[in-house]
This record gives sequence, structure tokens and C-alpha cells, in this order.
Amino acid sequence: MWHSGTLAAAKQGALLGIRGIAFSTPIDTDDPDLRPLEPHVERVLEMVLPMDHLRLVNVNVPPRPTGIAWTRQAVEQYDGAVVPGTDPMGRRHFWFTVVPLEDHAQGADLWAMQQDLVSITPLRLDLTDHGALAEATSRQPMVVRTT
Repeated sequence: MWHSGTLAAAKQGALLGIRGIAFSTPIDTDDPDLRPLEPHVERVLEMVLPMDHLRLVNVNVPPRPTGIAWTRQAVEQYDGAVVPGTDPMGRRHFWFTVVPLEDHAQGADLWAMQQDLVSITPLRLDLTDHGALAEATSRQPMVVRTT
């Protein structure tokens, strides 16, 4: 979700006061046939649109859905490495390669996709860790003047 352009567009809509619903599906051909997904997209919209309090929603549709699940965002770490290299101009660069983890926690969006379930994840724009903020402000005042 952090790097999704589709979700970024939905977030922008939510920032403008428009409900944002991002739909994504894996595509592996130049000319995909998305018609088999239409009933699943329609069902998701039937579920989500009446819930006006859902202002930002991320929906992932597997290639062959067998059902629908309400999910949370998967935040498991990736297994990766930094790989040094040289570009065509002879400059050093570093690639960060990732290998997605295979096992995902039940109830997460990536788990749902592994189960061939359409994943519906309600989101919010505020990324603030409110627990950490409360902990920090309980130890220090909200404003610390340094000048």
C-alpha cells in the first residue's frame, strides 16, 4: 500500500472530501480479460458504498476470486538485500532487492489474496501512531522550545 499509485489516487480523493476506493488486481498479459472479475467488483461496491463512514478503502482482487474478506493491512517485513552495482556511466549504485515473505498472517490483505479472496481493507489518512504519541507526550510536554 505504501507504494501503490492506485491507492495514492484514492487517498488524494479522500483528502479532497471524495470517497476513495482503490481496486487492484495482478495482470500478467498485455491484453487481460477482466470480465470474470466484474461480479466480484460489483459485490464489493454493493457492500462498501452503503457504508458512508468508509472514506478510504483498498480492494485487492485475485485473478480467480472465490470469496470476499474484510482485512487489515499486512505489515510483515520483506526479506531483502542491498546489491551494489555500476551504471553504464561507471557510477556506483545500490539496488535494494526484496523477496516477499511467503506466509502472511490470517486476516491480512496479503493472506486473503493467497486464499483467492477479494480483500477489502478500510483505511484512514492519518498515519500517526497515536499510542506512541501519547506515550511521548506523557514523558515530555507537547511543545519544547529550544530558543
